[in-house]
Amino acid sequence: MKRIISKRLDNFLVYAPWWFPLIFVFLLINYPSFNKFILIGSLFIFAETHFASTWTILINKSNLAWIKKNLYEFCVLPIFVVFLIVAIWQMSPEAILLVHYLASGWHVTRQSIGISKLSNSSSLRNKLIIYSISFSCLLIGLIQPGFLSTIIARKYLNLFIIIISLFYFISLNNTSNSKLINLIKNNFALITGSLIYLPLLFVDNVAIALAIGVGMHWIQYLTIVSTINIRKLKNSIHNTHLLKRRSIKKDIFNGLTFITLYSLVMTSFTLIGIPNDNEKGELISIFYLIPILFQMYHFYIDGYIWKFSDNHIKENILPFLFEKKI
Repeated sequence: MKRIISKRLDNFLVYAPWWFPLIFVFLLINYPSFNKFILIGSLFIFAETHFASTWTILINKSNLAWIKKNLYEFCVLPIFVVFLIVAIWQMSPEAILLVHYLASGWHVTRQSIGISKLSNSSSLRNKLIIYSISFSCLLIGLIQPGFLSTIIARKYLNLFIIIISLFYFISLNNTSNSKLINLIKNNFALITGSLIYLPLLFVDNVAIALAIGVGMHWIQYLTIVSTINIRKLKNSIHNTHLLKRRSIKKDIFNGLTFITLYSLVMTSFTLIGIPNDNEKGELISIFYLIPILFQMYHFYIDGYIWKFSDNHIKENILPFLFEKKI
């Protein structure tokens, strides 16, 4: 199997980033008064940086001609969609939120299918499992979030997290010949893709439930995009004269600055736009629509960025996805 970074890091960051929900749930359980800060922190550090990283791929100099060639799909059509979304928002913000959740579900699940292909575990059976479990959890969770929350008593949750963590780290380090451990390890991508929306069945706060599971998607995306960008930069440095290397370093600094500022702005809009839990009657602010619009564009444009049947993508992104054998 081709490696993205290394065998162990691929499992830890791409095929099975289960450490994210385990840490997230542990913090929520043991520090309930900080739940809002934990959520906002995860949005700032992982969620919005993952949305911002799409732009680092899209606006890369090697893609500018490709964008101009497909200007209608990348720019014109999305502008019309923005006006449509804003118009519907004025009548029913809840309708846009529902569309957003469903679009997110499709986007996240499509990535899960792609990850399973990278791990060489893709099959028709596995695709059906990922699609059916993901969308069942998503739809049931949106209709009645947290309806299974009473199954596990709160006082046993820490013990449950410890047990799952032990299985996880044993699987990662391959320190056991157990058939169960090997079964888990051989199906990391399948398990991850299937269970991303499972927290919706156990947590009644939709935003927190989504962050717990979809956080694994954020980690996967950030890992893959940053790996591709780093390899492209290294390739540019290797093939560039010394005088131009300063320009490349400046591009790196500008990219990191952009991602940080983007994340700060969008997280701030989210924080301002979503009503507090103790203000049930308060309407969702128009400020929340701003990050939603950018997120919807992310869902849409990713269908082009990772379309490896496109010759441009095959030539300009695919070669930097896997580690090259020396």
